[in-house]
Amino acid sequence: MSEILYRFVIALYGCLLYVSAFFSQKARQFIKGRKQQQITIPPNTKPIWFHVASQGEFQQALPLIDKIKKEQGSTICVSFFSPSGYRYAEKNSLIDYRYYLPLDTPGNVRRFVEQIQPKMAIFVKYEYWYFYFKYLAQKKIPLYVISAHFRDTQAFFKPYGFFMRKTLGFVDHFFVQTQQSIDLLSRIGISNASACGDTRLDQVLDLSKQAFIDDFISAFIGQNPCIVLGSSWPLDLQMFEPIFQDIKAKFIIAPHRLEDVNLAVQPGVRSVLYSQKNSYSKDQIVQAKYLWVDQMGLLSKLYRFADVVYVGGGFKTGLHNVLEPLAYKKPIIIGPYFNKFQEAVSGVEAQFIFSVANKEELFNKMQFFLFKCSEAQHNDRLQKTEEYISQNSQSTQKIYALIFDKKRQNDHA
Repeated sequence: MSEILYRFVIALYGCLLYVSAFFSQKARQFIKGRKQQQITIPPNTKPIWFHVASQGEFQQALPLIDKIKKEQGSTICVSFFSPSGYRYAEKNSLIDYRYYLPLDTPGNVRRFVEQIQPKMAIFVKYEYWYFYFKYLAQKKIPLYVISAHFRDTQAFFKPYGFFMRKTLGFVDHFFVQTQQSIDLLSRIGISNASACGDTRLDQVLDLSKQAFIDDFISAFIGQNPCIVLGSSWPLDLQMFEPIFQDIKAKFIIAPHRLEDVNLAVQPGVRSVLYSQKNSYSKDQIVQAKYLWVDQMGLLSKLYRFADVVYVGGGFKTGLHNVLEPLAYKKPIIIGPYFNKFQEAVSGVEAQFIFSVANKEELFNKMQFFLFKCSEAQHNDRLQKTEEYISQNSQSTQKIYALIFDKKRQNDHA
């Protein structure tokens, strides 16, 4: 691919967005948000600019944003590619300015960068935009990529990936999650990389240490074993049918889509809704088997109540966050499709996360952790979990120190 072909691809993508806007609410928000936004950063503010794709990458950026705010007092500007991420960050007090990222054309790039005038740019995980990176390099604005993760199936490492490799060449430093990513970058001649882990782990560890007491949940669980289903899809619930029927436990179910609660809660089924917790009698709470979480933002706190956790999406739709239950050191079960998620790959390899391929394996694994796991087996899993946390935490501090030590060195050069 050449610059000319890349420009054509970006232009074609823009045209397709306009066409899809007739059918897609998300595409309409994508276009409308960019058309209406005005850059309001005062001249000479020199913010630190973070760019993220969406909500998940924003969560990866937050620990570093928080650290920079506390230590440097810097103005923070965050740009988003996705409307969902943009909306999610609306009320976050750590952000001074938030914008949609204009499409990667030379004109858009020049206008956007000149309007925000960042002192440095920090892109998160896998946002690689050729003209943005090139222009930042031309303007001598330091560019970092954090929580990056590379796989040998990516175009960067293919014979036809010369143009994509050229994009990587504009980056001042890569802060990657694993040594494997460093080895892959080294294979294509890139040596400016450090293995610092995933900043999300720092965030979820901090969250797990915050007190959270809920008398309704405690009364619901009582003395029973508790299974938490996090970010479950209808297919995940189908996989649980034998477990729902034959395993005596309490189930806290947090669907990925809130509308799935209405499909699942049927008359006569012993279910309670979290949003209506004040309307139930004590007997209704105690006798219920299923607690449906129909409010956003609670799941990361609810994992602490689990004896076993199942994280949804691994059978079809894409695995969800396993770091949140990992922070509580819970047994974690996932579906078979997890290879794009390094934390899940590491957990399965080290045997503190467990992948199952079908209903029978899921049933057996649940029974094992609830009723058959010996103290020695429990301690072995716990030790492996703690080793992973010890080796991969403090990512934020490592990245912060390297960025600002490097900046100080450059300032005095």
